[in-house]
Amino acid sequence: MVIMTIVDFIFIAAAMFGGWFLRHCVPEEPDGGIGIRTRHAAANPAAWRYANRTCGALWQVFGWIGLALTVLNIAVLDWGVPGAAAVLIVTVTGMTGSVGWTELQLMKHEDERSTANSDTEGTHIT
Repeated sequence: MVIMTIVDFIFIAAAMFGGWFLRHCVPEEPDGGIGIRTRHAAANPAAWRYANRTCGALWQVFGWIGLALTVLNIAVLDWGVPGAAAVLIVTVTGMTGSVGWTELQLMKHEDERSTANSDTEGTHIT
């Protein structure tokens, strides 16, 4: 139980500090080696900022959720190792899932932009 709780705290700290770093310290341009590096996130500086700030915020949220569940597991529920494993799964799934969710949002926004551009291509105002 103690080792699993320590592992939980390590991942919770990674989520919280990593989230803060993504929100505040990532370079403005996608050419740096730090940040959420997906095809749509690196497409332009606006998408890069959106992806890193959004993922950073979500990582922090899942860090807080993991912390609350860990404290609940230790102080109130006493689920032991299965509870600590569940916290780890929630934290890691939240961190990885936030990258996929952000990528889907960027793809959706790109599709909306391309649809709007294709709708106006054939029209000319004279």
